[in-house]
Amino acid sequence: VKPVAPVRRVAESGSMSRFRPQNEYEALVYVIEILGRSHPTIDEDTIVQIVAEELERTSGALVRTYIPELVERNARRRLRQDREPAAS
Repeated sequence: VKPVAPVRRVAESGSMSRFRPQNEYEALVYVIEILGRSHPTIDEDTIVQIVAEELERTSGALVRTYIPELVERNARRRLRQDREPAAS
């Protein structure tokens, strides 16, 4: 089961606010969209997987306010590292 379809459905519904997401899930949908636009050569499934892994790393956080920002920053770093050629 791919998590991409529900993400697309929510994003396409038009009921979300980019600047004032109602919850963490909405914010993460926008993180996926932003990363997809800034890394168009990377498959959306890969981006969703990386975002999910980074979100899992924050599962024990008691304060959730900045989780989407942390997830985006760490996912962006991973995507950038994956693009760079390995140093020999």
